[in-house]
Amino acid sequence: MNTDAQLGLFSAEPRAHARRTDPETSKAAADRVSGIRESQQYILGLFRKFGPMTDERLVLRVADQGPHVRFSPSGIRTRRSELVTLGLVKFTGRRETISTGREARVWEAC
Repeated sequence: MNTDAQLGLFSAEPRAHARRTDPETSKAAADRVSGIRESQQYILGLFRKFGPMTDERLVLRVADQGPHVRFSPSGIRTRRSELVTLGLVKFTGRRETISTGREARVWEAC
Protein backbone atom coordinates (compact mmCIF):
# COMPACT_ATOMS: atom_id res chain seq x y z
CA MET A 1 0.00 0.00 0.00
CA ASN A 2 1.22 3.50 -0.75
CA THR A 3 2.14 5.87 2.02
CA ASP A 4 0.29 9.15 2.35
CA ALA A 5 3.14 11.00 0.67
CA GLN A 6 3.21 8.57 -2.26
CA LEU A 7 -0.48 9.16 -2.93
CA GLY A 8 0.39 12.68 -4.01
CA LEU A 9 -3.18 13.80 -3.50
CA PHE A 10 -2.63 16.50 -0.91
CA SER A 11 -0.06 19.06 0.00
CA ALA A 12 2.52 18.12 2.60
CA GLU A 13 0.61 20.05 5.27
CA PRO A 14 -3.15 19.74 4.67
CA ARG A 15 -4.94 22.52 6.53
CA ALA A 16 -8.61 23.25 7.00
CA HIS A 17 -9.66 26.81 7.63
CA ALA A 18 -12.68 28.49 9.15
CA ARG A 19 -13.62 32.09 8.44
CA ARG A 20 -13.40 34.67 11.21
CA THR A 21 -17.20 34.97 11.09
CA ASP A 22 -17.86 31.20 11.35
CA PRO A 23 -19.36 29.80 14.54
CA GLU A 24 -17.02 28.30 17.14
CA THR A 25 -18.12 24.78 16.16
CA SER A 26 -16.81 25.34 12.62
CA LYS A 27 -13.51 26.62 13.97
CA ALA A 28 -13.17 23.58 16.24
CA ALA A 29 -13.92 21.23 13.32
CA ALA A 30 -11.29 22.96 11.17
CA ASP A 31 -8.73 22.49 13.93
CA ARG A 32 -9.54 18.75 14.15
CA VAL A 33 -9.27 18.26 10.37
CA SER A 34 -5.93 20.05 10.21
CA GLY A 35 -4.28 17.41 12.36
CA ILE A 36 -5.32 14.30 10.43
CA ARG A 37 -3.19 12.22 8.08
CA GLU A 38 -3.53 12.59 4.32
CA SER A 39 -5.11 9.15 3.98
CA GLN A 40 -7.76 10.11 6.53
CA GLN A 41 -8.30 13.44 4.81
CA TYR A 42 -8.80 11.61 1.51
CA ILE A 43 -11.50 9.35 2.97
CA LEU A 44 -13.18 12.29 4.71
CA GLY A 45 -13.16 14.14 1.39
CA LEU A 46 -15.07 11.28 -0.24
CA PHE A 47 -17.77 11.51 2.43
CA ARG A 48 -18.01 15.25 1.88
CA LYS A 49 -18.17 14.86 -1.89
CA PHE A 50 -20.55 11.88 -2.17
CA GLY A 51 -22.51 12.05 1.09
CA PRO A 52 -23.56 9.24 3.43
CA MET A 53 -22.48 5.70 2.53
CA THR A 54 -21.74 2.24 3.85
CA ASP A 55 -18.18 0.93 4.07
CA GLU A 56 -18.91 -1.19 1.00
CA ARG A 57 -19.92 1.87 -1.03
CA LEU A 58 -16.90 3.76 0.34
CA VAL A 59 -14.59 1.00 -0.93
CA LEU A 60 -16.26 1.25 -4.35
CA ARG A 61 -15.87 5.05 -4.38
CA VAL A 62 -12.15 4.70 -3.70
CA ALA A 63 -11.86 2.16 -6.53
CA ASP A 64 -13.73 4.55 -8.84
CA GLN A 65 -11.04 7.18 -8.30
CA GLY A 66 -8.64 5.18 -10.47
CA PRO A 67 -5.52 3.06 -10.12
CA HIS A 68 -3.43 5.95 -8.75
CA VAL A 69 -5.34 5.66 -5.44
CA ARG A 70 -4.35 2.46 -3.68
CA PHE A 71 -5.99 1.41 -0.45
CA SER A 72 -6.99 -2.05 0.66
CA PRO A 73 -10.64 -2.49 1.70
CA SER A 74 -9.41 -3.13 5.24
CA GLY A 75 -7.34 0.06 5.18
CA ILE A 76 -10.33 2.06 3.97
CA ARG A 77 -12.49 0.72 6.82
CA THR A 78 -9.69 1.48 9.28
CA ARG A 79 -9.40 5.09 8.07
CA ARG A 80 -13.20 5.48 8.37
CA SER A 81 -13.09 4.06 11.90
CA GLU A 82 -10.31 6.48 12.85
CA LEU A 83 -12.41 9.35 11.53
CA VAL A 84 -15.31 8.18 13.70
CA THR A 85 -13.01 8.15 16.73
CA LEU A 86 -11.88 11.69 15.85
CA GLY A 87 -15.50 12.85 15.62
CA LEU A 88 -15.28 13.69 11.92
CA VAL A 89 -17.53 10.87 10.65
CA LYS A 90 -20.60 9.50 12.41
CA PHE A 91 -23.20 6.75 12.11
CA THR A 92 -26.37 8.17 10.56
CA GLY A 93 -28.63 5.78 12.44
CA ARG A 94 -29.59 4.13 9.13
CA ARG A 95 -28.62 0.76 7.73
CA GLU A 96 -28.63 -0.45 4.13
CA THR A 97 -28.55 -3.92 2.64
CA ILE A 98 -25.19 -4.54 0.95
CA SER A 99 -24.17 -7.03 -1.75
CA THR A 100 -23.87 -9.91 0.72
CA GLY A 101 -27.50 -9.44 1.75
CA ARG A 102 -26.44 -8.26 5.20
CA GLU A 103 -27.31 -4.93 6.80
CA ALA A 104 -24.51 -2.37 7.07
CA ARG A 105 -24.28 0.96 8.86
CA VAL A 106 -24.44 4.14 6.82
CA TRP A 107 -21.78 6.72 7.75
CA GLU A 108 -21.53 10.47 7.04
CA ALA A 109 -19.17 13.36 7.56
CA CYS A 110 -19.95 15.54 10.58
